[in-house]
Amino acid sequence: MDVEAAETLDEAPQQRQDQDINTNIEASLSEVSHNLMLTAVQFSEISYRILSCLTLNNVGQLNAQMRDKLMLFHQKVLQLIKSKEKQPDYTQCVAYTNVVKLLASEVLPAYLIRPFMLFFEKQVFINLLNEILEVNFERTPGMIIKAKYMLEEFEESLVEEILLQLSGTEIYQLKQVVNRLADFFSQSLATKDQARRLLKLLEDKVKPVIGYDLMALS
Repeated sequence: MDVEAAETLDEAPQQRQDQDINTNIEASLSEVSHNLMLTAVQFSEISYRILSCLTLNNVGQLNAQMRDKLMLFHQKVLQLIKSKEKQPDYTQCVAYTNVVKLLASEVLPAYLIRPFMLFFEKQVFINLLNEILEVNFERTPGMIIKAKYMLEEFEESLVEEILLQLSGTEIYQLKQVVNRLADFFSQSLATKDQARRLLKLLEDKVKPVIGYDLMALS
């Protein structure tokens, strides 16, 4: 076998691999068009399809047509998260968060990624609020330790950019969480430090952004 023939054989698997990723991405994005009004369910389903075939190893093999198609899909996602009535929830956003990380260096610029990631961070925060509200503080074993961990996670999530996005309903939900934590921490000397810490968080991080004291909100 001559050298040229051997090189051709070596290139064949790579060509097939390149073709496979582009074919798979094209199939995943088959319903995406300029006229498509993306729903939260479609967004989630398409995101999982993309994630099932895209990896760090093959993202560099995307051709120009598929890069443009992925860019179009991302633009549709940004339109979706701006919609007040049709926004996806935390669970529906998880897959696309991983897709975005894969596309960050090759396809999507940082200024287009940031709006989605900020939206996702808000969904993580709302998900945390829901989890805290669903816990039975009186009947859950080891609740003191768990509540301390909740407070730590709550503190890490109190970011100005997230608080500024909250709707009136979500602010009320935040107040409910604050009241539940405050009430629980005030019941024991073992959690007096957490009670003080919570009040300081409200004074230093929440009140300057929200504009008023959540504890006084009726």
